[in-house]
Amino acid sequence: MSYPGTKRHPKSLVGKVKRKLRQWQLRALVALIRHSGPRGSALIRSLEKSIFITRLYVATKAREYGKTVRLRNTGGGYSTFSKGGINRIYIHPSMRIHYRATDGSKVRETSAGLLLHELGHAWLANHNRPNSERAVRRLTNPIRRALGVKPERRPIFPK
Repeated sequence: MSYPGTKRHPKSLVGKVKRKLRQWQLRALVALIRHSGPRGSALIRSLEKSIFITRLYVATKAREYGKTVRLRNTGGGYSTFSKGGINRIYIHPSMRIHYRATDGSKVRETSAGLLLHELGHAWLANHNRPNSERAVRRLTNPIRRALGVKPERRPIFPK
């Protein structure tokens, strides 16, 4: 087993994905966030250069500690953080929840917004910061505005 930072890893966040279309879709979403402005670019660059490896996957479910988590129950995204230094982010671009925006309106999440939210969790984990939903929103809302997406206040889960 190698420890984080002792083995060079590829700079791309998107690793091998079974279907080329999904790989292309993830690369396009990362590029969209990267080109949204200085904060989006800094977020992606920080994750790429971190000693912790971050990998993105398109999936309908994720596994963590032997437990299966269905993405439809999480709002379309899920992040896992291992002690070995690998962050895995699972998203399903078509499973998106509605959220309450800071202006009070109800908005359906975008694929870029979903990925940005999960990247926010990974960034906070990499920098050993409190990984709460409030901290993620504080980090990602300025980037959401630059993407032209309404900033989120809180998710609205179906009852």
